Amino acid sequence: AISHAGISDHTSYWGEGYWGYSYSEVSMANEYPWTNKHLFVDQSPLYNADKIHTPLLFVHGTADNNVPVGESIQLYTALKLLGRPTAMVCTKDSIAVEIVKSVQAQGLRVPEDISITGFDDNILSRVIRPRLTTVQQNVTRKAQTALHALFDILDKTAKEPVSLVLPTRIIRGSSVKDLRLNRTMHTNLT
Repeated sequence: AISHAGISDHTSYWGEGYWGYSYSEVSMANEYPWTNKHLFVDQSPLYNADKIHTPLLFVHGTADNNVPVGESIQLYTALKLLGRPTAMVCTKDSIAVEIVKSVQAQGLRVPEDISITGFDDNILSRVIRPRLTTVQQNVTRKAQTALHALFDILDKTAKEPVSLVLPTRIIRGSSVKDLRLNRTMHTNLT
């Protein structure tokens, strides 16, 4: 299962979410924590974490103004305490680095307690400890390919929509636990 807004806890919108308490005007039908415990507590993913048995992938990007990253961290913590395998896949290395720092500040170990991956293979993935497992992409080739596709569309030599797949490469750091062998995957950093 992949979760985005489905991990939202309505009470967190009050202090963290982009929409704030005004979100209740639409999604919560003008209900408030003190008027509808069922909606704010009983329907919260966090308070129902013990019912989650399907592997769950938390997805967050830098443009996620609706669901705070804290939502994933809260639900992750609950699932971890319940003994469920856990990992976070981040859409940018910078987000992964912030999550690594956050979970380490909480006393958790990467990858022993949580596996974290990034995307971009930028300098941050190489300086954080443990070194981040990430996905490398050729940004120059990506930009050139996108420009060629745009020019083809403008010249009307391409049919819309254009779908392109460019090669990527997994760069193994030491931020992912290998559950198949119940051991940590390491890479030679020399």
